[in-house]
Amino acid sequence: MGKESLGNKEHRIDYKRSISGKGVKRLLIISDEVKISVQPIQSNKIRMWLQGEPGSKIILEYEKRDEERVIMFQEKKVVGRAELKIAIPTAIPYLSIGTGSANVKIKNVLPEELRIKTNNGMVEISTPEIDKESDIKINTQSADILAQIRGHIELDSKSTTGVTYDRHKTNGKSMVKIHARSISGDITVL
Repeated sequence: MGKESLGNKEHRIDYKRSISGKGVKRLLIISDEVKISVQPIQSNKIRMWLQGEPGSKIILEYEKRDEERVIMFQEKKVVGRAELKIAIPTAIPYLSIGTGSANVKIKNVLPEELRIKTNNGMVEISTPEIDKESDIKINTQSADILAQIRGHIELDSKSTTGVTYDRHKTNGKSMVKIHARSISGDITVL
């Protein structure tokens, strides 16, 4: 396991790191408070950029487990603004993201399986035109979910006190299954 300490009270973070994505079948990203943004890359590398102004120390840990990579960011009382941008190879079939109160934004990445769990962070997904089957599961406590999916989808959503807006029109065989759950946030599918 690799472990690095990043940032402190007086310095702006501008950190870049690449790790091999060759042969990776599962990628897990874990963060408490650092906002996460995921985008595709035409490479076999997983590239990370951490930028912002932390209020305290951030620790990056990454671990290899056969065909799995785990990337963890542990924040120690972050009061500043930090964002983690990750570019992942489009060939990775499984992506899981877990956060405490951080927002998650995924743009133009749609693996075969996508799992997102957050307590208070907003989840935003936008995809290119879908050309493969995918299964998406999103769970939040008190945050909104916004999915902009181009293609045929099947939506299974539940929000206890929020509202579900399904503006997506399916007129063919569903290629993407979305399971969205929120306790008090709105769920919007466009």
